[in-house]
Amino acid sequence: MRVYAIGDIHGQLEMLRLAHERIAADRVRTGDMQAPVVHLGDLTDRGPDSKGVIQLLIDGISKGEPWLTVKGNHDRMFSGFLKDRDYHDPRLRREYTWLHPRLGGVETLASYGVDENTPHDIVQRA
Repeated sequence: MRVYAIGDIHGQLEMLRLAHERIAADRVRTGDMQAPVVHLGDLTDRGPDSKGVIQLLIDGISKGEPWLTVKGNHDRMFSGFLKDRDYHDPRLRREYTWLHPRLGGVETLASYGVDENTPHDIVQRA
């Protein structure tokens, strides 16, 4: 059985859709329609539509797609931020919080229609 893997999506919904289309075509070509797709983390951050990426994966899994997801460091930082705005990944340099421009947390918040200066209780509800 085949296994497909997609890594480092980083909020790029259209590229993820394209990858799924190519996988679907390959499944037809090979006759291996139930080959799983593993999404190897870093679903969020940097790209314009982290919310869309997460929703697409939730919807597909809910419909029975043989998809698996693995949390990457960006996804872990997003989860940590939702629990505690001051969360810091201990594996990163101290100045690299999730909202640091190099990490892409601001873009993830924007995909949910939330500004980085929005009070944390509102962010948790978004």
